[in-house]
Amino acid sequence: CIFPHPGLILHDRRITAMHNRLYRLSHGIMTALACLFTVLVFLLNVLYQSEVSYNEYEVTTISGSLKFSLLVLVVWAVLIVAAAFVRGRFPVRSIEEKKLFCLLTALYAVAALYLILNVDTTLRADAKSVFNAAKAFRLGDRSMLQKGGYIHRYPHQLGLMLYDCILMLFRADPAFNFVMNFVFVIGINHLSCKISDALFHDKAVNLLTIVCTFAFLPQLFFILFAYGLTPGFFFLMLAFYKALLFTERLRVRDLVVLALSAAAAVLLKRNFMIGVMALAIFFLLKLLERKNWRYLLAACVLAVCMVVPSQLLISGFEAVSGTQLNEGAPSVLWLAMGTDLDNTKRAPGWYDASNYDIYTDCDSSRAASAAIGKEKLAKNFADMRQDPARAYRFFRDKTISQWCEPMYQSVWTGPLETCGQYTHTRILASLYNGGTVENMAESFSKFLTLTLWGCAAAFLFFCRKKHSGWEIFFLFFMGGLLFHTAWEGKSQYIYPYVFCLIPCAMYALHRGVGKIVRRIRPGVFVQPGHEAPEP
Repeated sequence: CIFPHPGLILHDRRITAMHNRLYRLSHGIMTALACLFTVLVFLLNVLYQSEVSYNEYEVTTISGSLKFSLLVLVVWAVLIVAAAFVRGRFPVRSIEEKKLFCLLTALYAVAALYLILNVDTTLRADAKSVFNAAKAFRLGDRSMLQKGGYIHRYPHQLGLMLYDCILMLFRADPAFNFVMNFVFVIGINHLSCKISDALFHDKAVNLLTIVCTFAFLPQLFFILFAYGLTPGFFFLMLAFYKALLFTERLRVRDLVVLALSAAAAVLLKRNFMIGVMALAIFFLLKLLERKNWRYLLAACVLAVCMVVPSQLLISGFEAVSGTQLNEGAPSVLWLAMGTDLDNTKRAPGWYDASNYDIYTDCDSSRAASAAIGKEKLAKNFADMRQDPARAYRFFRDKTISQWCEPMYQSVWTGPLETCGQYTHTRILASLYNGGTVENMAESFSKFLTLTLWGCAAAFLFFCRKKHSGWEIFFLFFMGGLLFHTAWEGKSQYIYPYVFCLIPCAMYALHRGVGKIVRRIRPGVFVQPGHEAPEP
């Protein structure tokens, strides 16, 4: 019979209806949580601001910022009124995106060159340990892989060590790492513009995104951070962009580049596994919505990318060095450190070296240190149950210390005089010692941070239904908020979650300002595609 049986048709319809209900339920829960978390972080930034001391101790202080937030509101009111009178005389859409991007890139290159040429290239902390390990490995020294060595304790740094080894093929100098960071930052900004265009197809939003990415000062200062944060974030942004293209075209080559980029991001910075998980969840949502097996394939590929590349890398280093690598300090030690109510030396839940001390005292035994970590974690939960008010203050201050620090430790990760790292100009000395230049940069970053979080919240409430693909970036943000609430705290880890929301925030800003200006001066703004010919 060429006609399907009526019972099969009814069965298919029931399955389709069930999938649609499941998709709406899952998507609704995700959207509700995104709204809740975004508004929470926005309100915390309105009320509070945290600052990290400019020395090796990382002591974090929290202060009120309501007055500054009200000032930001006044500034935006003035800017909107000015836009109402300037917009009709200044044809924004006549600006070419490529020319604007090239112009800002040139200015950015001058600023980056000024930074690189006028600071000491001496590294410190983990960046120094990984760099020295890479240099020693290229010289035939394998001690970092053996018991007591840095990589033996933290094998998750193998990807970064490999990256440093590759760069040393050209030049074994931290300054070259800084230059490559600049290249990756330009790539990140370019990908942000491409993501904006893929999401909204609006030239004005693309222009705003370009300006905002270059105005995001912490990313400029992170050029001097020779760690896996900047290159890893580039590959994650590339994975996000390819995920949007794959959603539209379902091409295998997009999936291949997506998988390779996701694997590179995770190898360089394990925290970016949160972004890969966000992509996998996004594809599962798309599977429920469109019922196409390619989305399931993409989710499975990403799951493989979170595990297999790191295992292959470990096996490769074991084969080359002839040394059996340990699995390193167990993750439970970081959880115990991040939830310890007594850990308030730097800031609640921030790094206090307890994981290193426990692992070392246990003679690098993963099983023994994991047992101690589990006991400590159980004690932390017992303390929370015994004193809920104290637990609330702990996690409140931990969240504020990370998410309300507008510089995201981008200056702290640079040269610090107390650590033997010096700058060679008055401007940089003021910047890296908490002087006037740093205060100006911090105030501008606070202004931009408040704008981004406020516009991101407005996007979720008023603009999300008209577009798709935005779920990736808010899933990434929500995963980061949950992860760093329990994990080791540092504000330097937070910047990617904020930066990736720029396209959505700029879309909401463009639409919101447009509606207000139309009320002030009717006829000034028109819908895209219906512009009147400009004189």
